Amino acid sequence: MTFKRFFKNELLPIIVVFLTCLLIVSIWFKDGLMFAGGEDVISFYNPDRIFDLFFYSWNPQDSGTPQVQLLARVPYFYVMKLLYNLGIPGVLLQALTFFLLMLSGTLAIYFLLKETLSKDLPENLKSSVPTIGSIFYLLNPYSMSQIWNRGLYNQFFSFALVPTFLLFFVHGLNRKKIIYGAVAILCSFIFSTAYTHPATVITTWAIPVIYLFFYFFKFKNKVKNITFGLFYIIAILILWFLVNAFWIYPLVEVGKQVFSVTLDTTVIDNIGMVRGVSKDTPAFTVLRLLHNGYFFRGLYHGDIYLSFPFVIISWLIPAIAFLSFPLFKKLR
Repeated sequence: MTFKRFFKNELLPIIVVFLTCLLIVSIWFKDGLMFAGGEDVISFYNPDRIFDLFFYSWNPQDSGTPQVQLLARVPYFYVMKLLYNLGIPGVLLQALTFFLLMLSGTLAIYFLLKETLSKDLPENLKSSVPTIGSIFYLLNPYSMSQIWNRGLYNQFFSFALVPTFLLFFVHGLNRKKIIYGAVAILCSFIFSTAYTHPATVITTWAIPVIYLFFYFFKFKNKVKNITFGLFYIIAILILWFLVNAFWIYPLVEVGKQVFSVTLDTTVIDNIGMVRGVSKDTPAFTVLRLLHNGYFFRGLYHGDIYLSFPFVIISWLIPAIAFLSFPLFKKLR
């Protein structure tokens, strides 16, 4: 695609995404106050001190506790430490971080839909569907309540990492160019804070692997494509381990002792917690990307979500998805 064509076809959607992210962050930080949640540290209050805490696998607070999983935050917060020491206020660094994560994840969804879906859509939908899809990724109830409202940095970074990693993975596979896979690995390093929760590893890799299976099925009679696909996934997986070894190795070596003790002593509590949390996420609530504790008990958003119009609106999400199924069956 030439620059002129790109400028003509992509400029308006990119501006829409850019302004949406900028508007949200501007509203949140208009008073110059720092964002903080009860489940994570206030990472931007003093990035210099925070980096020192993240840099070691042992937290010196109280009598000391292991924190090997926090090593994944080191690359990004090292940059924040440097910028903070240059005199940039922590609240500005936090606002910039939120904006960049929102923009990265949302634009990744836009270009991912353009790459995988748009080419098979009618001409009048080629641009609008990726734009709507990217904005929906940002503004859907799950993203707003369970990612941005929770205040957990691993989920903020996962919001950007998962679609960005998948986008470059798909680009490389479709174009048979491993350089795109290398960019995906670079993104996993930049957004490595997402791996503060090891479950993000499964999230990051599950969708590319599923896509690869569909790729194999599509080109099942073309040995060249299958051979490249196998080489591609193995090469990227090895590169991913090497680039992320700074947190993987300590997590494996130390974490197997720490987490084994935790699992042995709290397995009953964990089961009880799952049962308790599950009451807030019954099947019909999950289908609407909602959470009872956030939307239906007035804890955060008021009682308006109990009203009939808002209940109907929430059912539009699964309804549209279900009604779209016949259309998607026709797409390659």
